[in-house]
Amino acid sequence: MLAIFTQLLPIPTITVIFTYSIYFNAYALFLLATYLFLSIEWMRGRSHYLLRALAICIYFIAFTLNSLLVLYAAGFVLVYAVWLRRTGRRVRHARELISTFWSFCLARADFTILPLAYWVYKAIFYQRSGLYSNYNGFSLDAESIAKNSYQFIANGIVFPLAKSLDDWNSYLYLGAAVCSILFVACFVFVNRGDARNAELDERRGDGFKIVGFGLFLLLCGTLPYILVNKSAAPGVLMRNAMLMPLPISVVGIGIWRVVKFRSTNLRSQSVAVVLFLGLLIVFTGRWWESYAAWQARAAKDQAVSQYLADHPEWSAFSVYWIADKLPMSPEVSEYGFADYTSKFRMLWGGQTRMAFTPGHISFFGIDTQPGVRPVHSKLPDRIAFFCNAWASAKDIDLSGPQAELEITATQRPWNNASVASAYLYYRFIEPVNMIF
Repeated sequence: MLAIFTQLLPIPTITVIFTYSIYFNAYALFLLATYLFLSIEWMRGRSHYLLRALAICIYFIAFTLNSLLVLYAAGFVLVYAVWLRRTGRRVRHARELISTFWSFCLARADFTILPLAYWVYKAIFYQRSGLYSNYNGFSLDAESIAKNSYQFIANGIVFPLAKSLDDWNSYLYLGAAVCSILFVACFVFVNRGDARNAELDERRGDGFKIVGFGLFLLLCGTLPYILVNKSAAPGVLMRNAMLMPLPISVVGIGIWRVVKFRSTNLRSQSVAVVLFLGLLIVFTGRWWESYAAWQARAAKDQAVSQYLADHPEWSAFSVYWIADKLPMSPEVSEYGFADYTSKFRMLWGGQTRMAFTPGHISFFGIDTQPGVRPVHSKLPDRIAFFCNAWASAKDIDLSGPQAELEITATQRPWNNASVASAYLYYRFIEPVNMIF
């Protein structure tokens, strides 16, 4: 149930830039390593040491997403709690807590020093320089901490959940409802009585403990960003909130257990089931809505690429001012200069063309108007840093000829679901009739 809830939460659906996919891979590896860390508590002999070494290696790779170094504390505490229950040890006061935790750490010294070892390794071999010399510097004043904490709540939780109820599309949510009902039905029927946990009744009071652990997880997942003056923001910067679905899911499941097991009659339990099913429908619909939005953007990208391919005379310019007048959902509307420069390179070759989008005009500190040559920037070091092979603009001449690329719709725009469904239909069923 926790896995289902985590996957369907709409919080990370806005973070879909391809270059961030390594972070999601790191997150998945981190969860796998934590599972192995838990599993070795029940193993002995060669299997124990093999899985132990494997977990260490996977953790080391997962720490590519550096904020997992802090989330690791929650995984470590979880294994400690499991160890206490498995060994039957009791913690009655602070002295026993310190002594048992110290014993646990000594017996697992490799896991204890792992995050510190990784941090030293990164500091030695990946030193920060240039524009990133002060990257992620601590900002510990009360105003910064309060502001970023608020933005994590407002933009990292409230915004994506509210977005789930915005732009309601009946077809998307009807499909989501059918899928969710079938999914839950299969979950219920497969979960036969003889497969249930026989100790379930003994753990009815654990709902509040699960909520508490979820809040601890949430603190671990957000604190590293808050302390370096970063927080979640609507749009692509939602990568700062990608560690939040798991903690929020743990909190949600904890609340679910409290409500379900404290219900005194069947009707109350049925209400809890209906509410959970409703959340599945809303969240699944949000995923479908996000998918439709990105397919609509794919159709737009194809149209722009086709237009440029049909007009090779546009390749003669060095600087392109982008005037995008085609309205799209906020989560897919942001284009970077690299989106266009890489498109120019794939179509025409070379790395001599630079695109300035409205957002990046401010980012690069451009203070000249279109048509003025050369293009002048108040932040020349930033332009020099980003005009590289990765951005497909390493040979750019800012004093070269300029043009304006205006993107508009030739007919009344449809909603994302209509554009996406038409795009997919013509792409896979009638590709010969697909005209942009």
